[in-house]
Amino acid sequence: MNARNYNIFTIGTVKNVEKTIVNDVTSLFKFTEKFRSNHFHVVESDSNDRTLELLTHLDRTHNNFSFTSLGSLEEKYPIRTERLALCRNFLVKWIKDRGTLENSLIVVADLDGINTNISDDALIDSLKEINKWDAIFANQPTYYDIWALRAKGWSETDCWEEFEYLKGSMSEKKALQKAVTSKQIGLSSKNQYYPVQSAFGGLGIYKAEYFIKGKYMGIMNGREVCEHVAFNESLKKKGARLFIKTDLMNKNPAEHTETPLKALKNFIQKLTS
Repeated sequence: MNARNYNIFTIGTVKNVEKTIVNDVTSLFKFTEKFRSNHFHVVESDSNDRTLELLTHLDRTHNNFSFTSLGSLEEKYPIRTERLALCRNFLVKWIKDRGTLENSLIVVADLDGINTNISDDALIDSLKEINKWDAIFANQPTYYDIWALRAKGWSETDCWEEFEYLKGSMSEKKALQKAVTSKQIGLSSKNQYYPVQSAFGGLGIYKAEYFIKGKYMGIMNGREVCEHVAFNESLKKKGARLFIKTDLMNKNPAEHTETPLKALKNFIQKLTS
């Protein structure tokens, strides 16, 4: 099978991305240009920069780009992952409403600079073995997205819940190292499909028939959680096969290449913004 056999939908959620949105959309359109058809839809909320202006410009200048603004959500949904889950579930419904989704793939992408200049080589390569997977996720030189990761023998629990627990018996620095940074490793490209129960890494590609069966959740048992974990685990229960495609490379976000304690402070600030 080749790319011309598939339709592709690229979706994402955004807030205050005026510095990255145009370049990322341009790169992701190039990433999917070899497919039979492609369409891009973005959900925005709570921006106070030029994001809406730039989304409007993209909508007017690209026939296959559209967006929805959900306005201000922060007052009603003060927890960030709850807002993200709401926006992502809106996109699940948007995909369902497209109608027939036979031979369709869904690209879920972050639009904050991580996917600028991503190459389509690994995606096109994965189509040769499309009967072996139902979702694949991006890799980085150092795999960073531990909160979204669930993989046997690597990261099997919520890393930030583990961090909070470990702080009771060691310093913050040591707890962060054990719970998070020690798990941020480089994956060998020799094992192109690394099996996981959940991952994200700023880019996930799902077969549509599985994607529409998932549900994002940002709060569970009164606790903030990574919305991708609940979504991916719900697909696993339905039989989906999930992998990190180790040669599908994007970039490490800047906040994850800083010193661990500074990264922690930035992470906490991001959760509360």
